[in-house]
Amino acid sequence: MNAITLNIWGLLIFAVLTLTAAVIYHFLARQARAVERMEEAVEDMRSMALKTLRAERGAAIQKDPKAWLREIAPVPLPEEMQVEAFPEFGVVRLVAGEGVYLLSERPFREVQKSVAAWQQQASALEQMEARLPFTSKEKARATWVLRVDESLKFLYFDEDAEAAGKAWGLSWGAPSKLYLTALG
Repeated sequence: MNAITLNIWGLLIFAVLTLTAAVIYHFLARQARAVERMEEAVEDMRSMALKTLRAERGAAIQKDPKAWLREIAPVPLPEEMQVEAFPEFGVVRLVAGEGVYLLSERPFREVQKSVAAWQQQASALEQMEARLPFTSKEKARATWVLRVDESLKFLYFDEDAEAAGKAWGLSWGAPSKLYLTALG
């Protein structure tokens, strides 16, 4: 074999290898695009499933917000509790056995201030007919802050709290935290 034949064979082998690499690159690029489309489809399906799950959970909470509250409360609450909403103050009063609790998106002191401000502006007749979330004798014994965190129990706390608030006739929006105050 002479040098020219070797050069031709070398060029031919180089061309075959280059062509093979180009074909492999082309198919790998197509496969990568297909995998990306599959990832997008899976993400879309997961998103739709999550939206459906959130809607079902929100409907369940609106149907029975007391069950949701019992689930997340840091203190045991009985199944039978009286719930009274005070939309003008953004407060829910819970009478559970012998315990009385307030649930609000604001700390108890802020609720006290808004009630006091209302009492100063209201007429004597309005004050007699008014329902207030607590009496002047009731003081805060303990306060717990319920908030969004990474645990499964509180992962969607803001959306759950919004659904519970709607069930009680309150427009909390989607609060990142609620205050549960024990009165005594």
